[in-house]
Amino acid sequence: MRIACVSDIHGNLPALEAVLDDIDRLGVAEFTDDERQQLRDLPPTVSLPEAPDVLFYHAGPANDMDVLRPFSSDDEMQSLFGERNETFFVAGHDHTQRLRHWQGRTMCICGSVGLTVEGNGARYLILERRQAGWEPQHRSVDYDVKRVLQRFVETDYIGRTGPMGRLFVRHVATGTEQVVPFVRWYRAHGEIEFADAVERFLNLN
Repeated sequence: MRIACVSDIHGNLPALEAVLDDIDRLGVAEFTDDERQQLRDLPPTVSLPEAPDVLFYHAGPANDMDVLRPFSSDDEMQSLFGERNETFFVAGHDHTQRLRHWQGRTMCICGSVGLTVEGNGARYLILERRQAGWEPQHRSVDYDVKRVLQRFVETDYIGRTGPMGRLFVRHVATGTEQVVPFVRWYRAHGEIEFADAVERFLNLN
């Protein structure tokens, strides 16, 4: 049995299309219309009847504020997962591809389809059930980044979103985090007009 885990698309259609093509090539079954509707109504966490030992969620199993990282302590992991019966946990939100083992359990972070921080390429996760248990495979798929950048121009994305949009355009173009480093830089440099701060930050690189 194979499960494709797709997270954090962030409106990047070419990246999503590339991932869906890769999933199709691997022979993972697509959702039916009824299943797509069920996706729209999903609660914060999901367990599939076919995979009762796997818990799927976005940032944390309780909400999007309780974010767990691969470097979170065992005590932190236990505080959020201690009452769960599942042994394999699949998350998004972090935009990285990571694997963490603790106390006989595994947490796997999918990576981001549309806004990766690990270089260009749409990231996602394949889970395959083997005799020994679930085997995770992180995948990276090339997609047409120039097409996305062209759409930014055609839709006047920066004009509509302002200075913050410039950071996201740089993020997509380079496949590297821009917003969080900017926020840290902005806090450290006192009172500067926001647009001027973005300009100065982008010119640092």
